[in-house]
Amino acid sequence: MTDPAGAGRRWARVRSGLRSVRARSALAAAAAAAVVLVGGGSWTRHLVRDQQLDAAYRSATRQANAMGLAAMSAGPNGAEELRPAFYPDVTFEVVDEAGTVLSASPDLSPYETGGRAVMPAAEPLSPADTVMDLPRRGPDVRLPDPAGRHRLDGRTVTGVRIQVVLADLDGDAGPGRVRSPTIAVYVFVTPLSAERAVATVDRVLLPAVPLAVAMVALTAWLATRRALRPVEAIRIRTAEVTATRLADRVTVPDTGDEIAALAVTINAMLARLERADAAQRRMVADAAHELRSPLAILRAGLEVAQAYPDRTDWPAAAATAVAQAQRLTALADDLLLLARLDAGTARPEPATDVDVVAVLARVADEIVTPAGVVVSCPDSAPVRVRLTRLRLERILRNLLDNAVRHAAHRVEVRLEAAAAGPARVRLRIEVRDDGPGIPYADRDRIFDRFTRLDAARDRHAGGTGLGLSLARELAARLDGTIEVVDEPPPGAAFVLTATVPRATTD
Repeated sequence: MTDPAGAGRRWARVRSGLRSVRARSALAAAAAAAVVLVGGGSWTRHLVRDQQLDAAYRSATRQANAMGLAAMSAGPNGAEELRPAFYPDVTFEVVDEAGTVLSASPDLSPYETGGRAVMPAAEPLSPADTVMDLPRRGPDVRLPDPAGRHRLDGRTVTGVRIQVVLADLDGDAGPGRVRSPTIAVYVFVTPLSAERAVATVDRVLLPAVPLAVAMVALTAWLATRRALRPVEAIRIRTAEVTATRLADRVTVPDTGDEIAALAVTINAMLARLERADAAQRRMVADAAHELRSPLAILRAGLEVAQAYPDRTDWPAAAATAVAQAQRLTALADDLLLLARLDAGTARPEPATDVDVVAVLARVADEIVTPAGVVVSCPDSAPVRVRLTRLRLERILRNLLDNAVRHAAHRVEVRLEAAAAGPARVRLRIEVRDDGPGIPYADRDRIFDRFTRLDAARDRHAGGTGLGLSLARELAARLDGTIEVVDEPPPGAAFVLTATVPRATTD
C-alpha cells in the first residue's frame, strides 16, 4: 500500500526543490538557451533553404540556356534533342505553341492531362529568323495531387523559361515559306534539393538543440549551486543564532562578491541586535532598580505605620506614600512613552499654531523649584510657529526639571528665532544652570536611559534617569536636536535646535 503522507512529503520536497534558486536559475538559463538555439536553428534552416533555392535557380538558368542552344542548333527537329535521357538530373518540360508536351522529365508525367502540358504553351516569337529569347522566370504552378504519390505532389513549383524558334539555320524564310513553330523550354526549380539540405541540417539540430539546452541548464544548476554554497553555510550559521548566542557571527567568504557583502551585512545586523539586546536588558534591570526604591520606601512607611498605628504621624505617612506613588507614576509614564516611541506606536498629535514664549513661561511657572533657585524666561515678543505643543512642553519640562534639580541658585532660559526660508523658522532654546556642570566625556552618555553621573545626579532628588533621553527622542520627532554646549564652569547648558514651519495665522 502506498503511504499518502509519505507521497505528500515527497511531493512537497519536489515542489520545494523546483522553487529553489538553483532550479529557477537552471530553468531560466535553459529557457534563454532554448530561445537562442531555436531561433538560431530556424534562421539557419531558412538560410540554407534560401541558398539552395538560389543555387537551384542559377543552375536552372544555365540548364535552360544549354537546352535552348541545343534545340536551336538542331534546327526544325531540335525538340528531339531534348530527351529526358539526355538530361537525367534536370526536371524540365518542352511545350509547343499548342500546349502539347514535346518532351518532359518523368517527374512531370503524372501531372500531364491527355498530353497537355503542365506549364503554359509557348508564345509565338515575332522574328521570322532563328531566335532564342533570354531566359526568364516562369510562372508558379501548383501541381495537383494525383491518385498516386509522387515527389512533387501538391507542391508549388517555378522555373526558368526560354523560348526557341525551330528553323533551319541554312534556310531563309521566304514569302511562301511557313515559319518554324516556337517551343518553350521550362527548367523547374524544385524544392527537393533545398529540402534535402534542410533535412541534413535538421538531423544535426534536432538532437543538438535539446542536448545544448540540457547542458546549459546543468551548467547553470552546478554554477548556482557552487555560488550559493556560502549562502547555505550562512543560513545554517544564522539559524543557530539564538537570544542567548547573539555574539555568534557568520563566516565571511573571501570571494569579495555580493555573498561576502551579505555576510558582512548579517554580521552587522547581529552586532546591532546584540547591542539592542544588551540595551534592553540594561533598561529592564535599571527600570526594576528604579522601581525598587520608591516601592521600598512606600512599603517601609506603610509597614511601620501598620506596626505602630498609635505613634504614626498619619498625615506625614500619607504625604510620603503619595510622593512615592507620584514617582512610580512618572517612571511608568516615561517608560510607556519610550516604549511607544521605540515601537513607532506613539499616539499622533496634531500640529497647531503655538507661541513659544508663552509655552516657556507656562512650563517655567509649573516647575517646582527648590528653595533658593530662580528660573528666568525670555521677555520678548511672541514667536509663533506651527508644531505639536504637547511635545514641545514635554521637552522643555524635562530640560527645566533637570536644570532646577542641579542648579545652585539660577536657571536661565534663552530663546532665539531666525527665518529659515519663506515659511520656516529656526528655533534655538537654551536652558542654562549654575550647577556642577557636566564633564566633556559624559556629554553624550547623559542622554542614555537611566544614566546618572555620580557627581552631579542623585536619584533621591526625584529624577528617573529618563528625562533627557525622552527629551532627545521627542526633539527628533520635531526634526530637532538637543546637545550640551560648552559653558564656563560652574553650570551646564542644554540647547534645543529645530527648524519648524511658521504659524499659519499671526
